[in-house]
Amino acid sequence: MPRTASPLPLPLVKAAERLDQWRQQRSGRRISEELWSLAATLAGRYGVNRTARALRLHYPDLKQRVARSRSLAAGSGRGPAFVEVPGTPAPAAAWTECR
Repeated sequence: MPRTASPLPLPLVKAAERLDQWRQQRSGRRISEELWSLAATLAGRYGVNRTARALRLHYPDLKQRVARSRSLAAGSGRGPAFVEVPGTPAPAAAWTECR
């Protein structure tokens, strides 16, 4: 059965339009930090592959930007990225039955 493409969410469509407009009017070759930030935010929500395809961006570059933005967010004092939750100890009766 052939796969059908799912419709893009509106934020991805609008971002694709912004990038297309930039591509038509660009004077330099580099994408602005504002557009990269938008793409990284969308990739965090919709996935790197889907976002890179929708915005026609280089997957490894977008993946690197997403990883960088996550590491910056983790170190921004927003709290720990991991919290250990101690479990309850097993009842003593369970240990006596195991041999």
